[in-house]
Amino acid sequence: MSLPTWIDPELEKLYLFTKLLLKYLPRKQESLPKEIIDMDLGGKESA
Repeated sequence: MSLPTWIDPELEKLYLFTKLLLKYLPRKQESLPKEIIDMDLGGKESA
C-alpha cells in the first residue's frame, strides 16, 4: 500500500467537519409522520 503523495489541509478539515456533522443531524425516518398518513387515508375515503 502506497502513501499519498500530496496533502490537502482544507480537504481534511472538510472531511472532519462532515464526519462530526453527521452525528448531529436527525436520522432518516422509515415512515411518514402520523399526521400525513391520516391526511392521506382521509383523502382516499372521501373521494
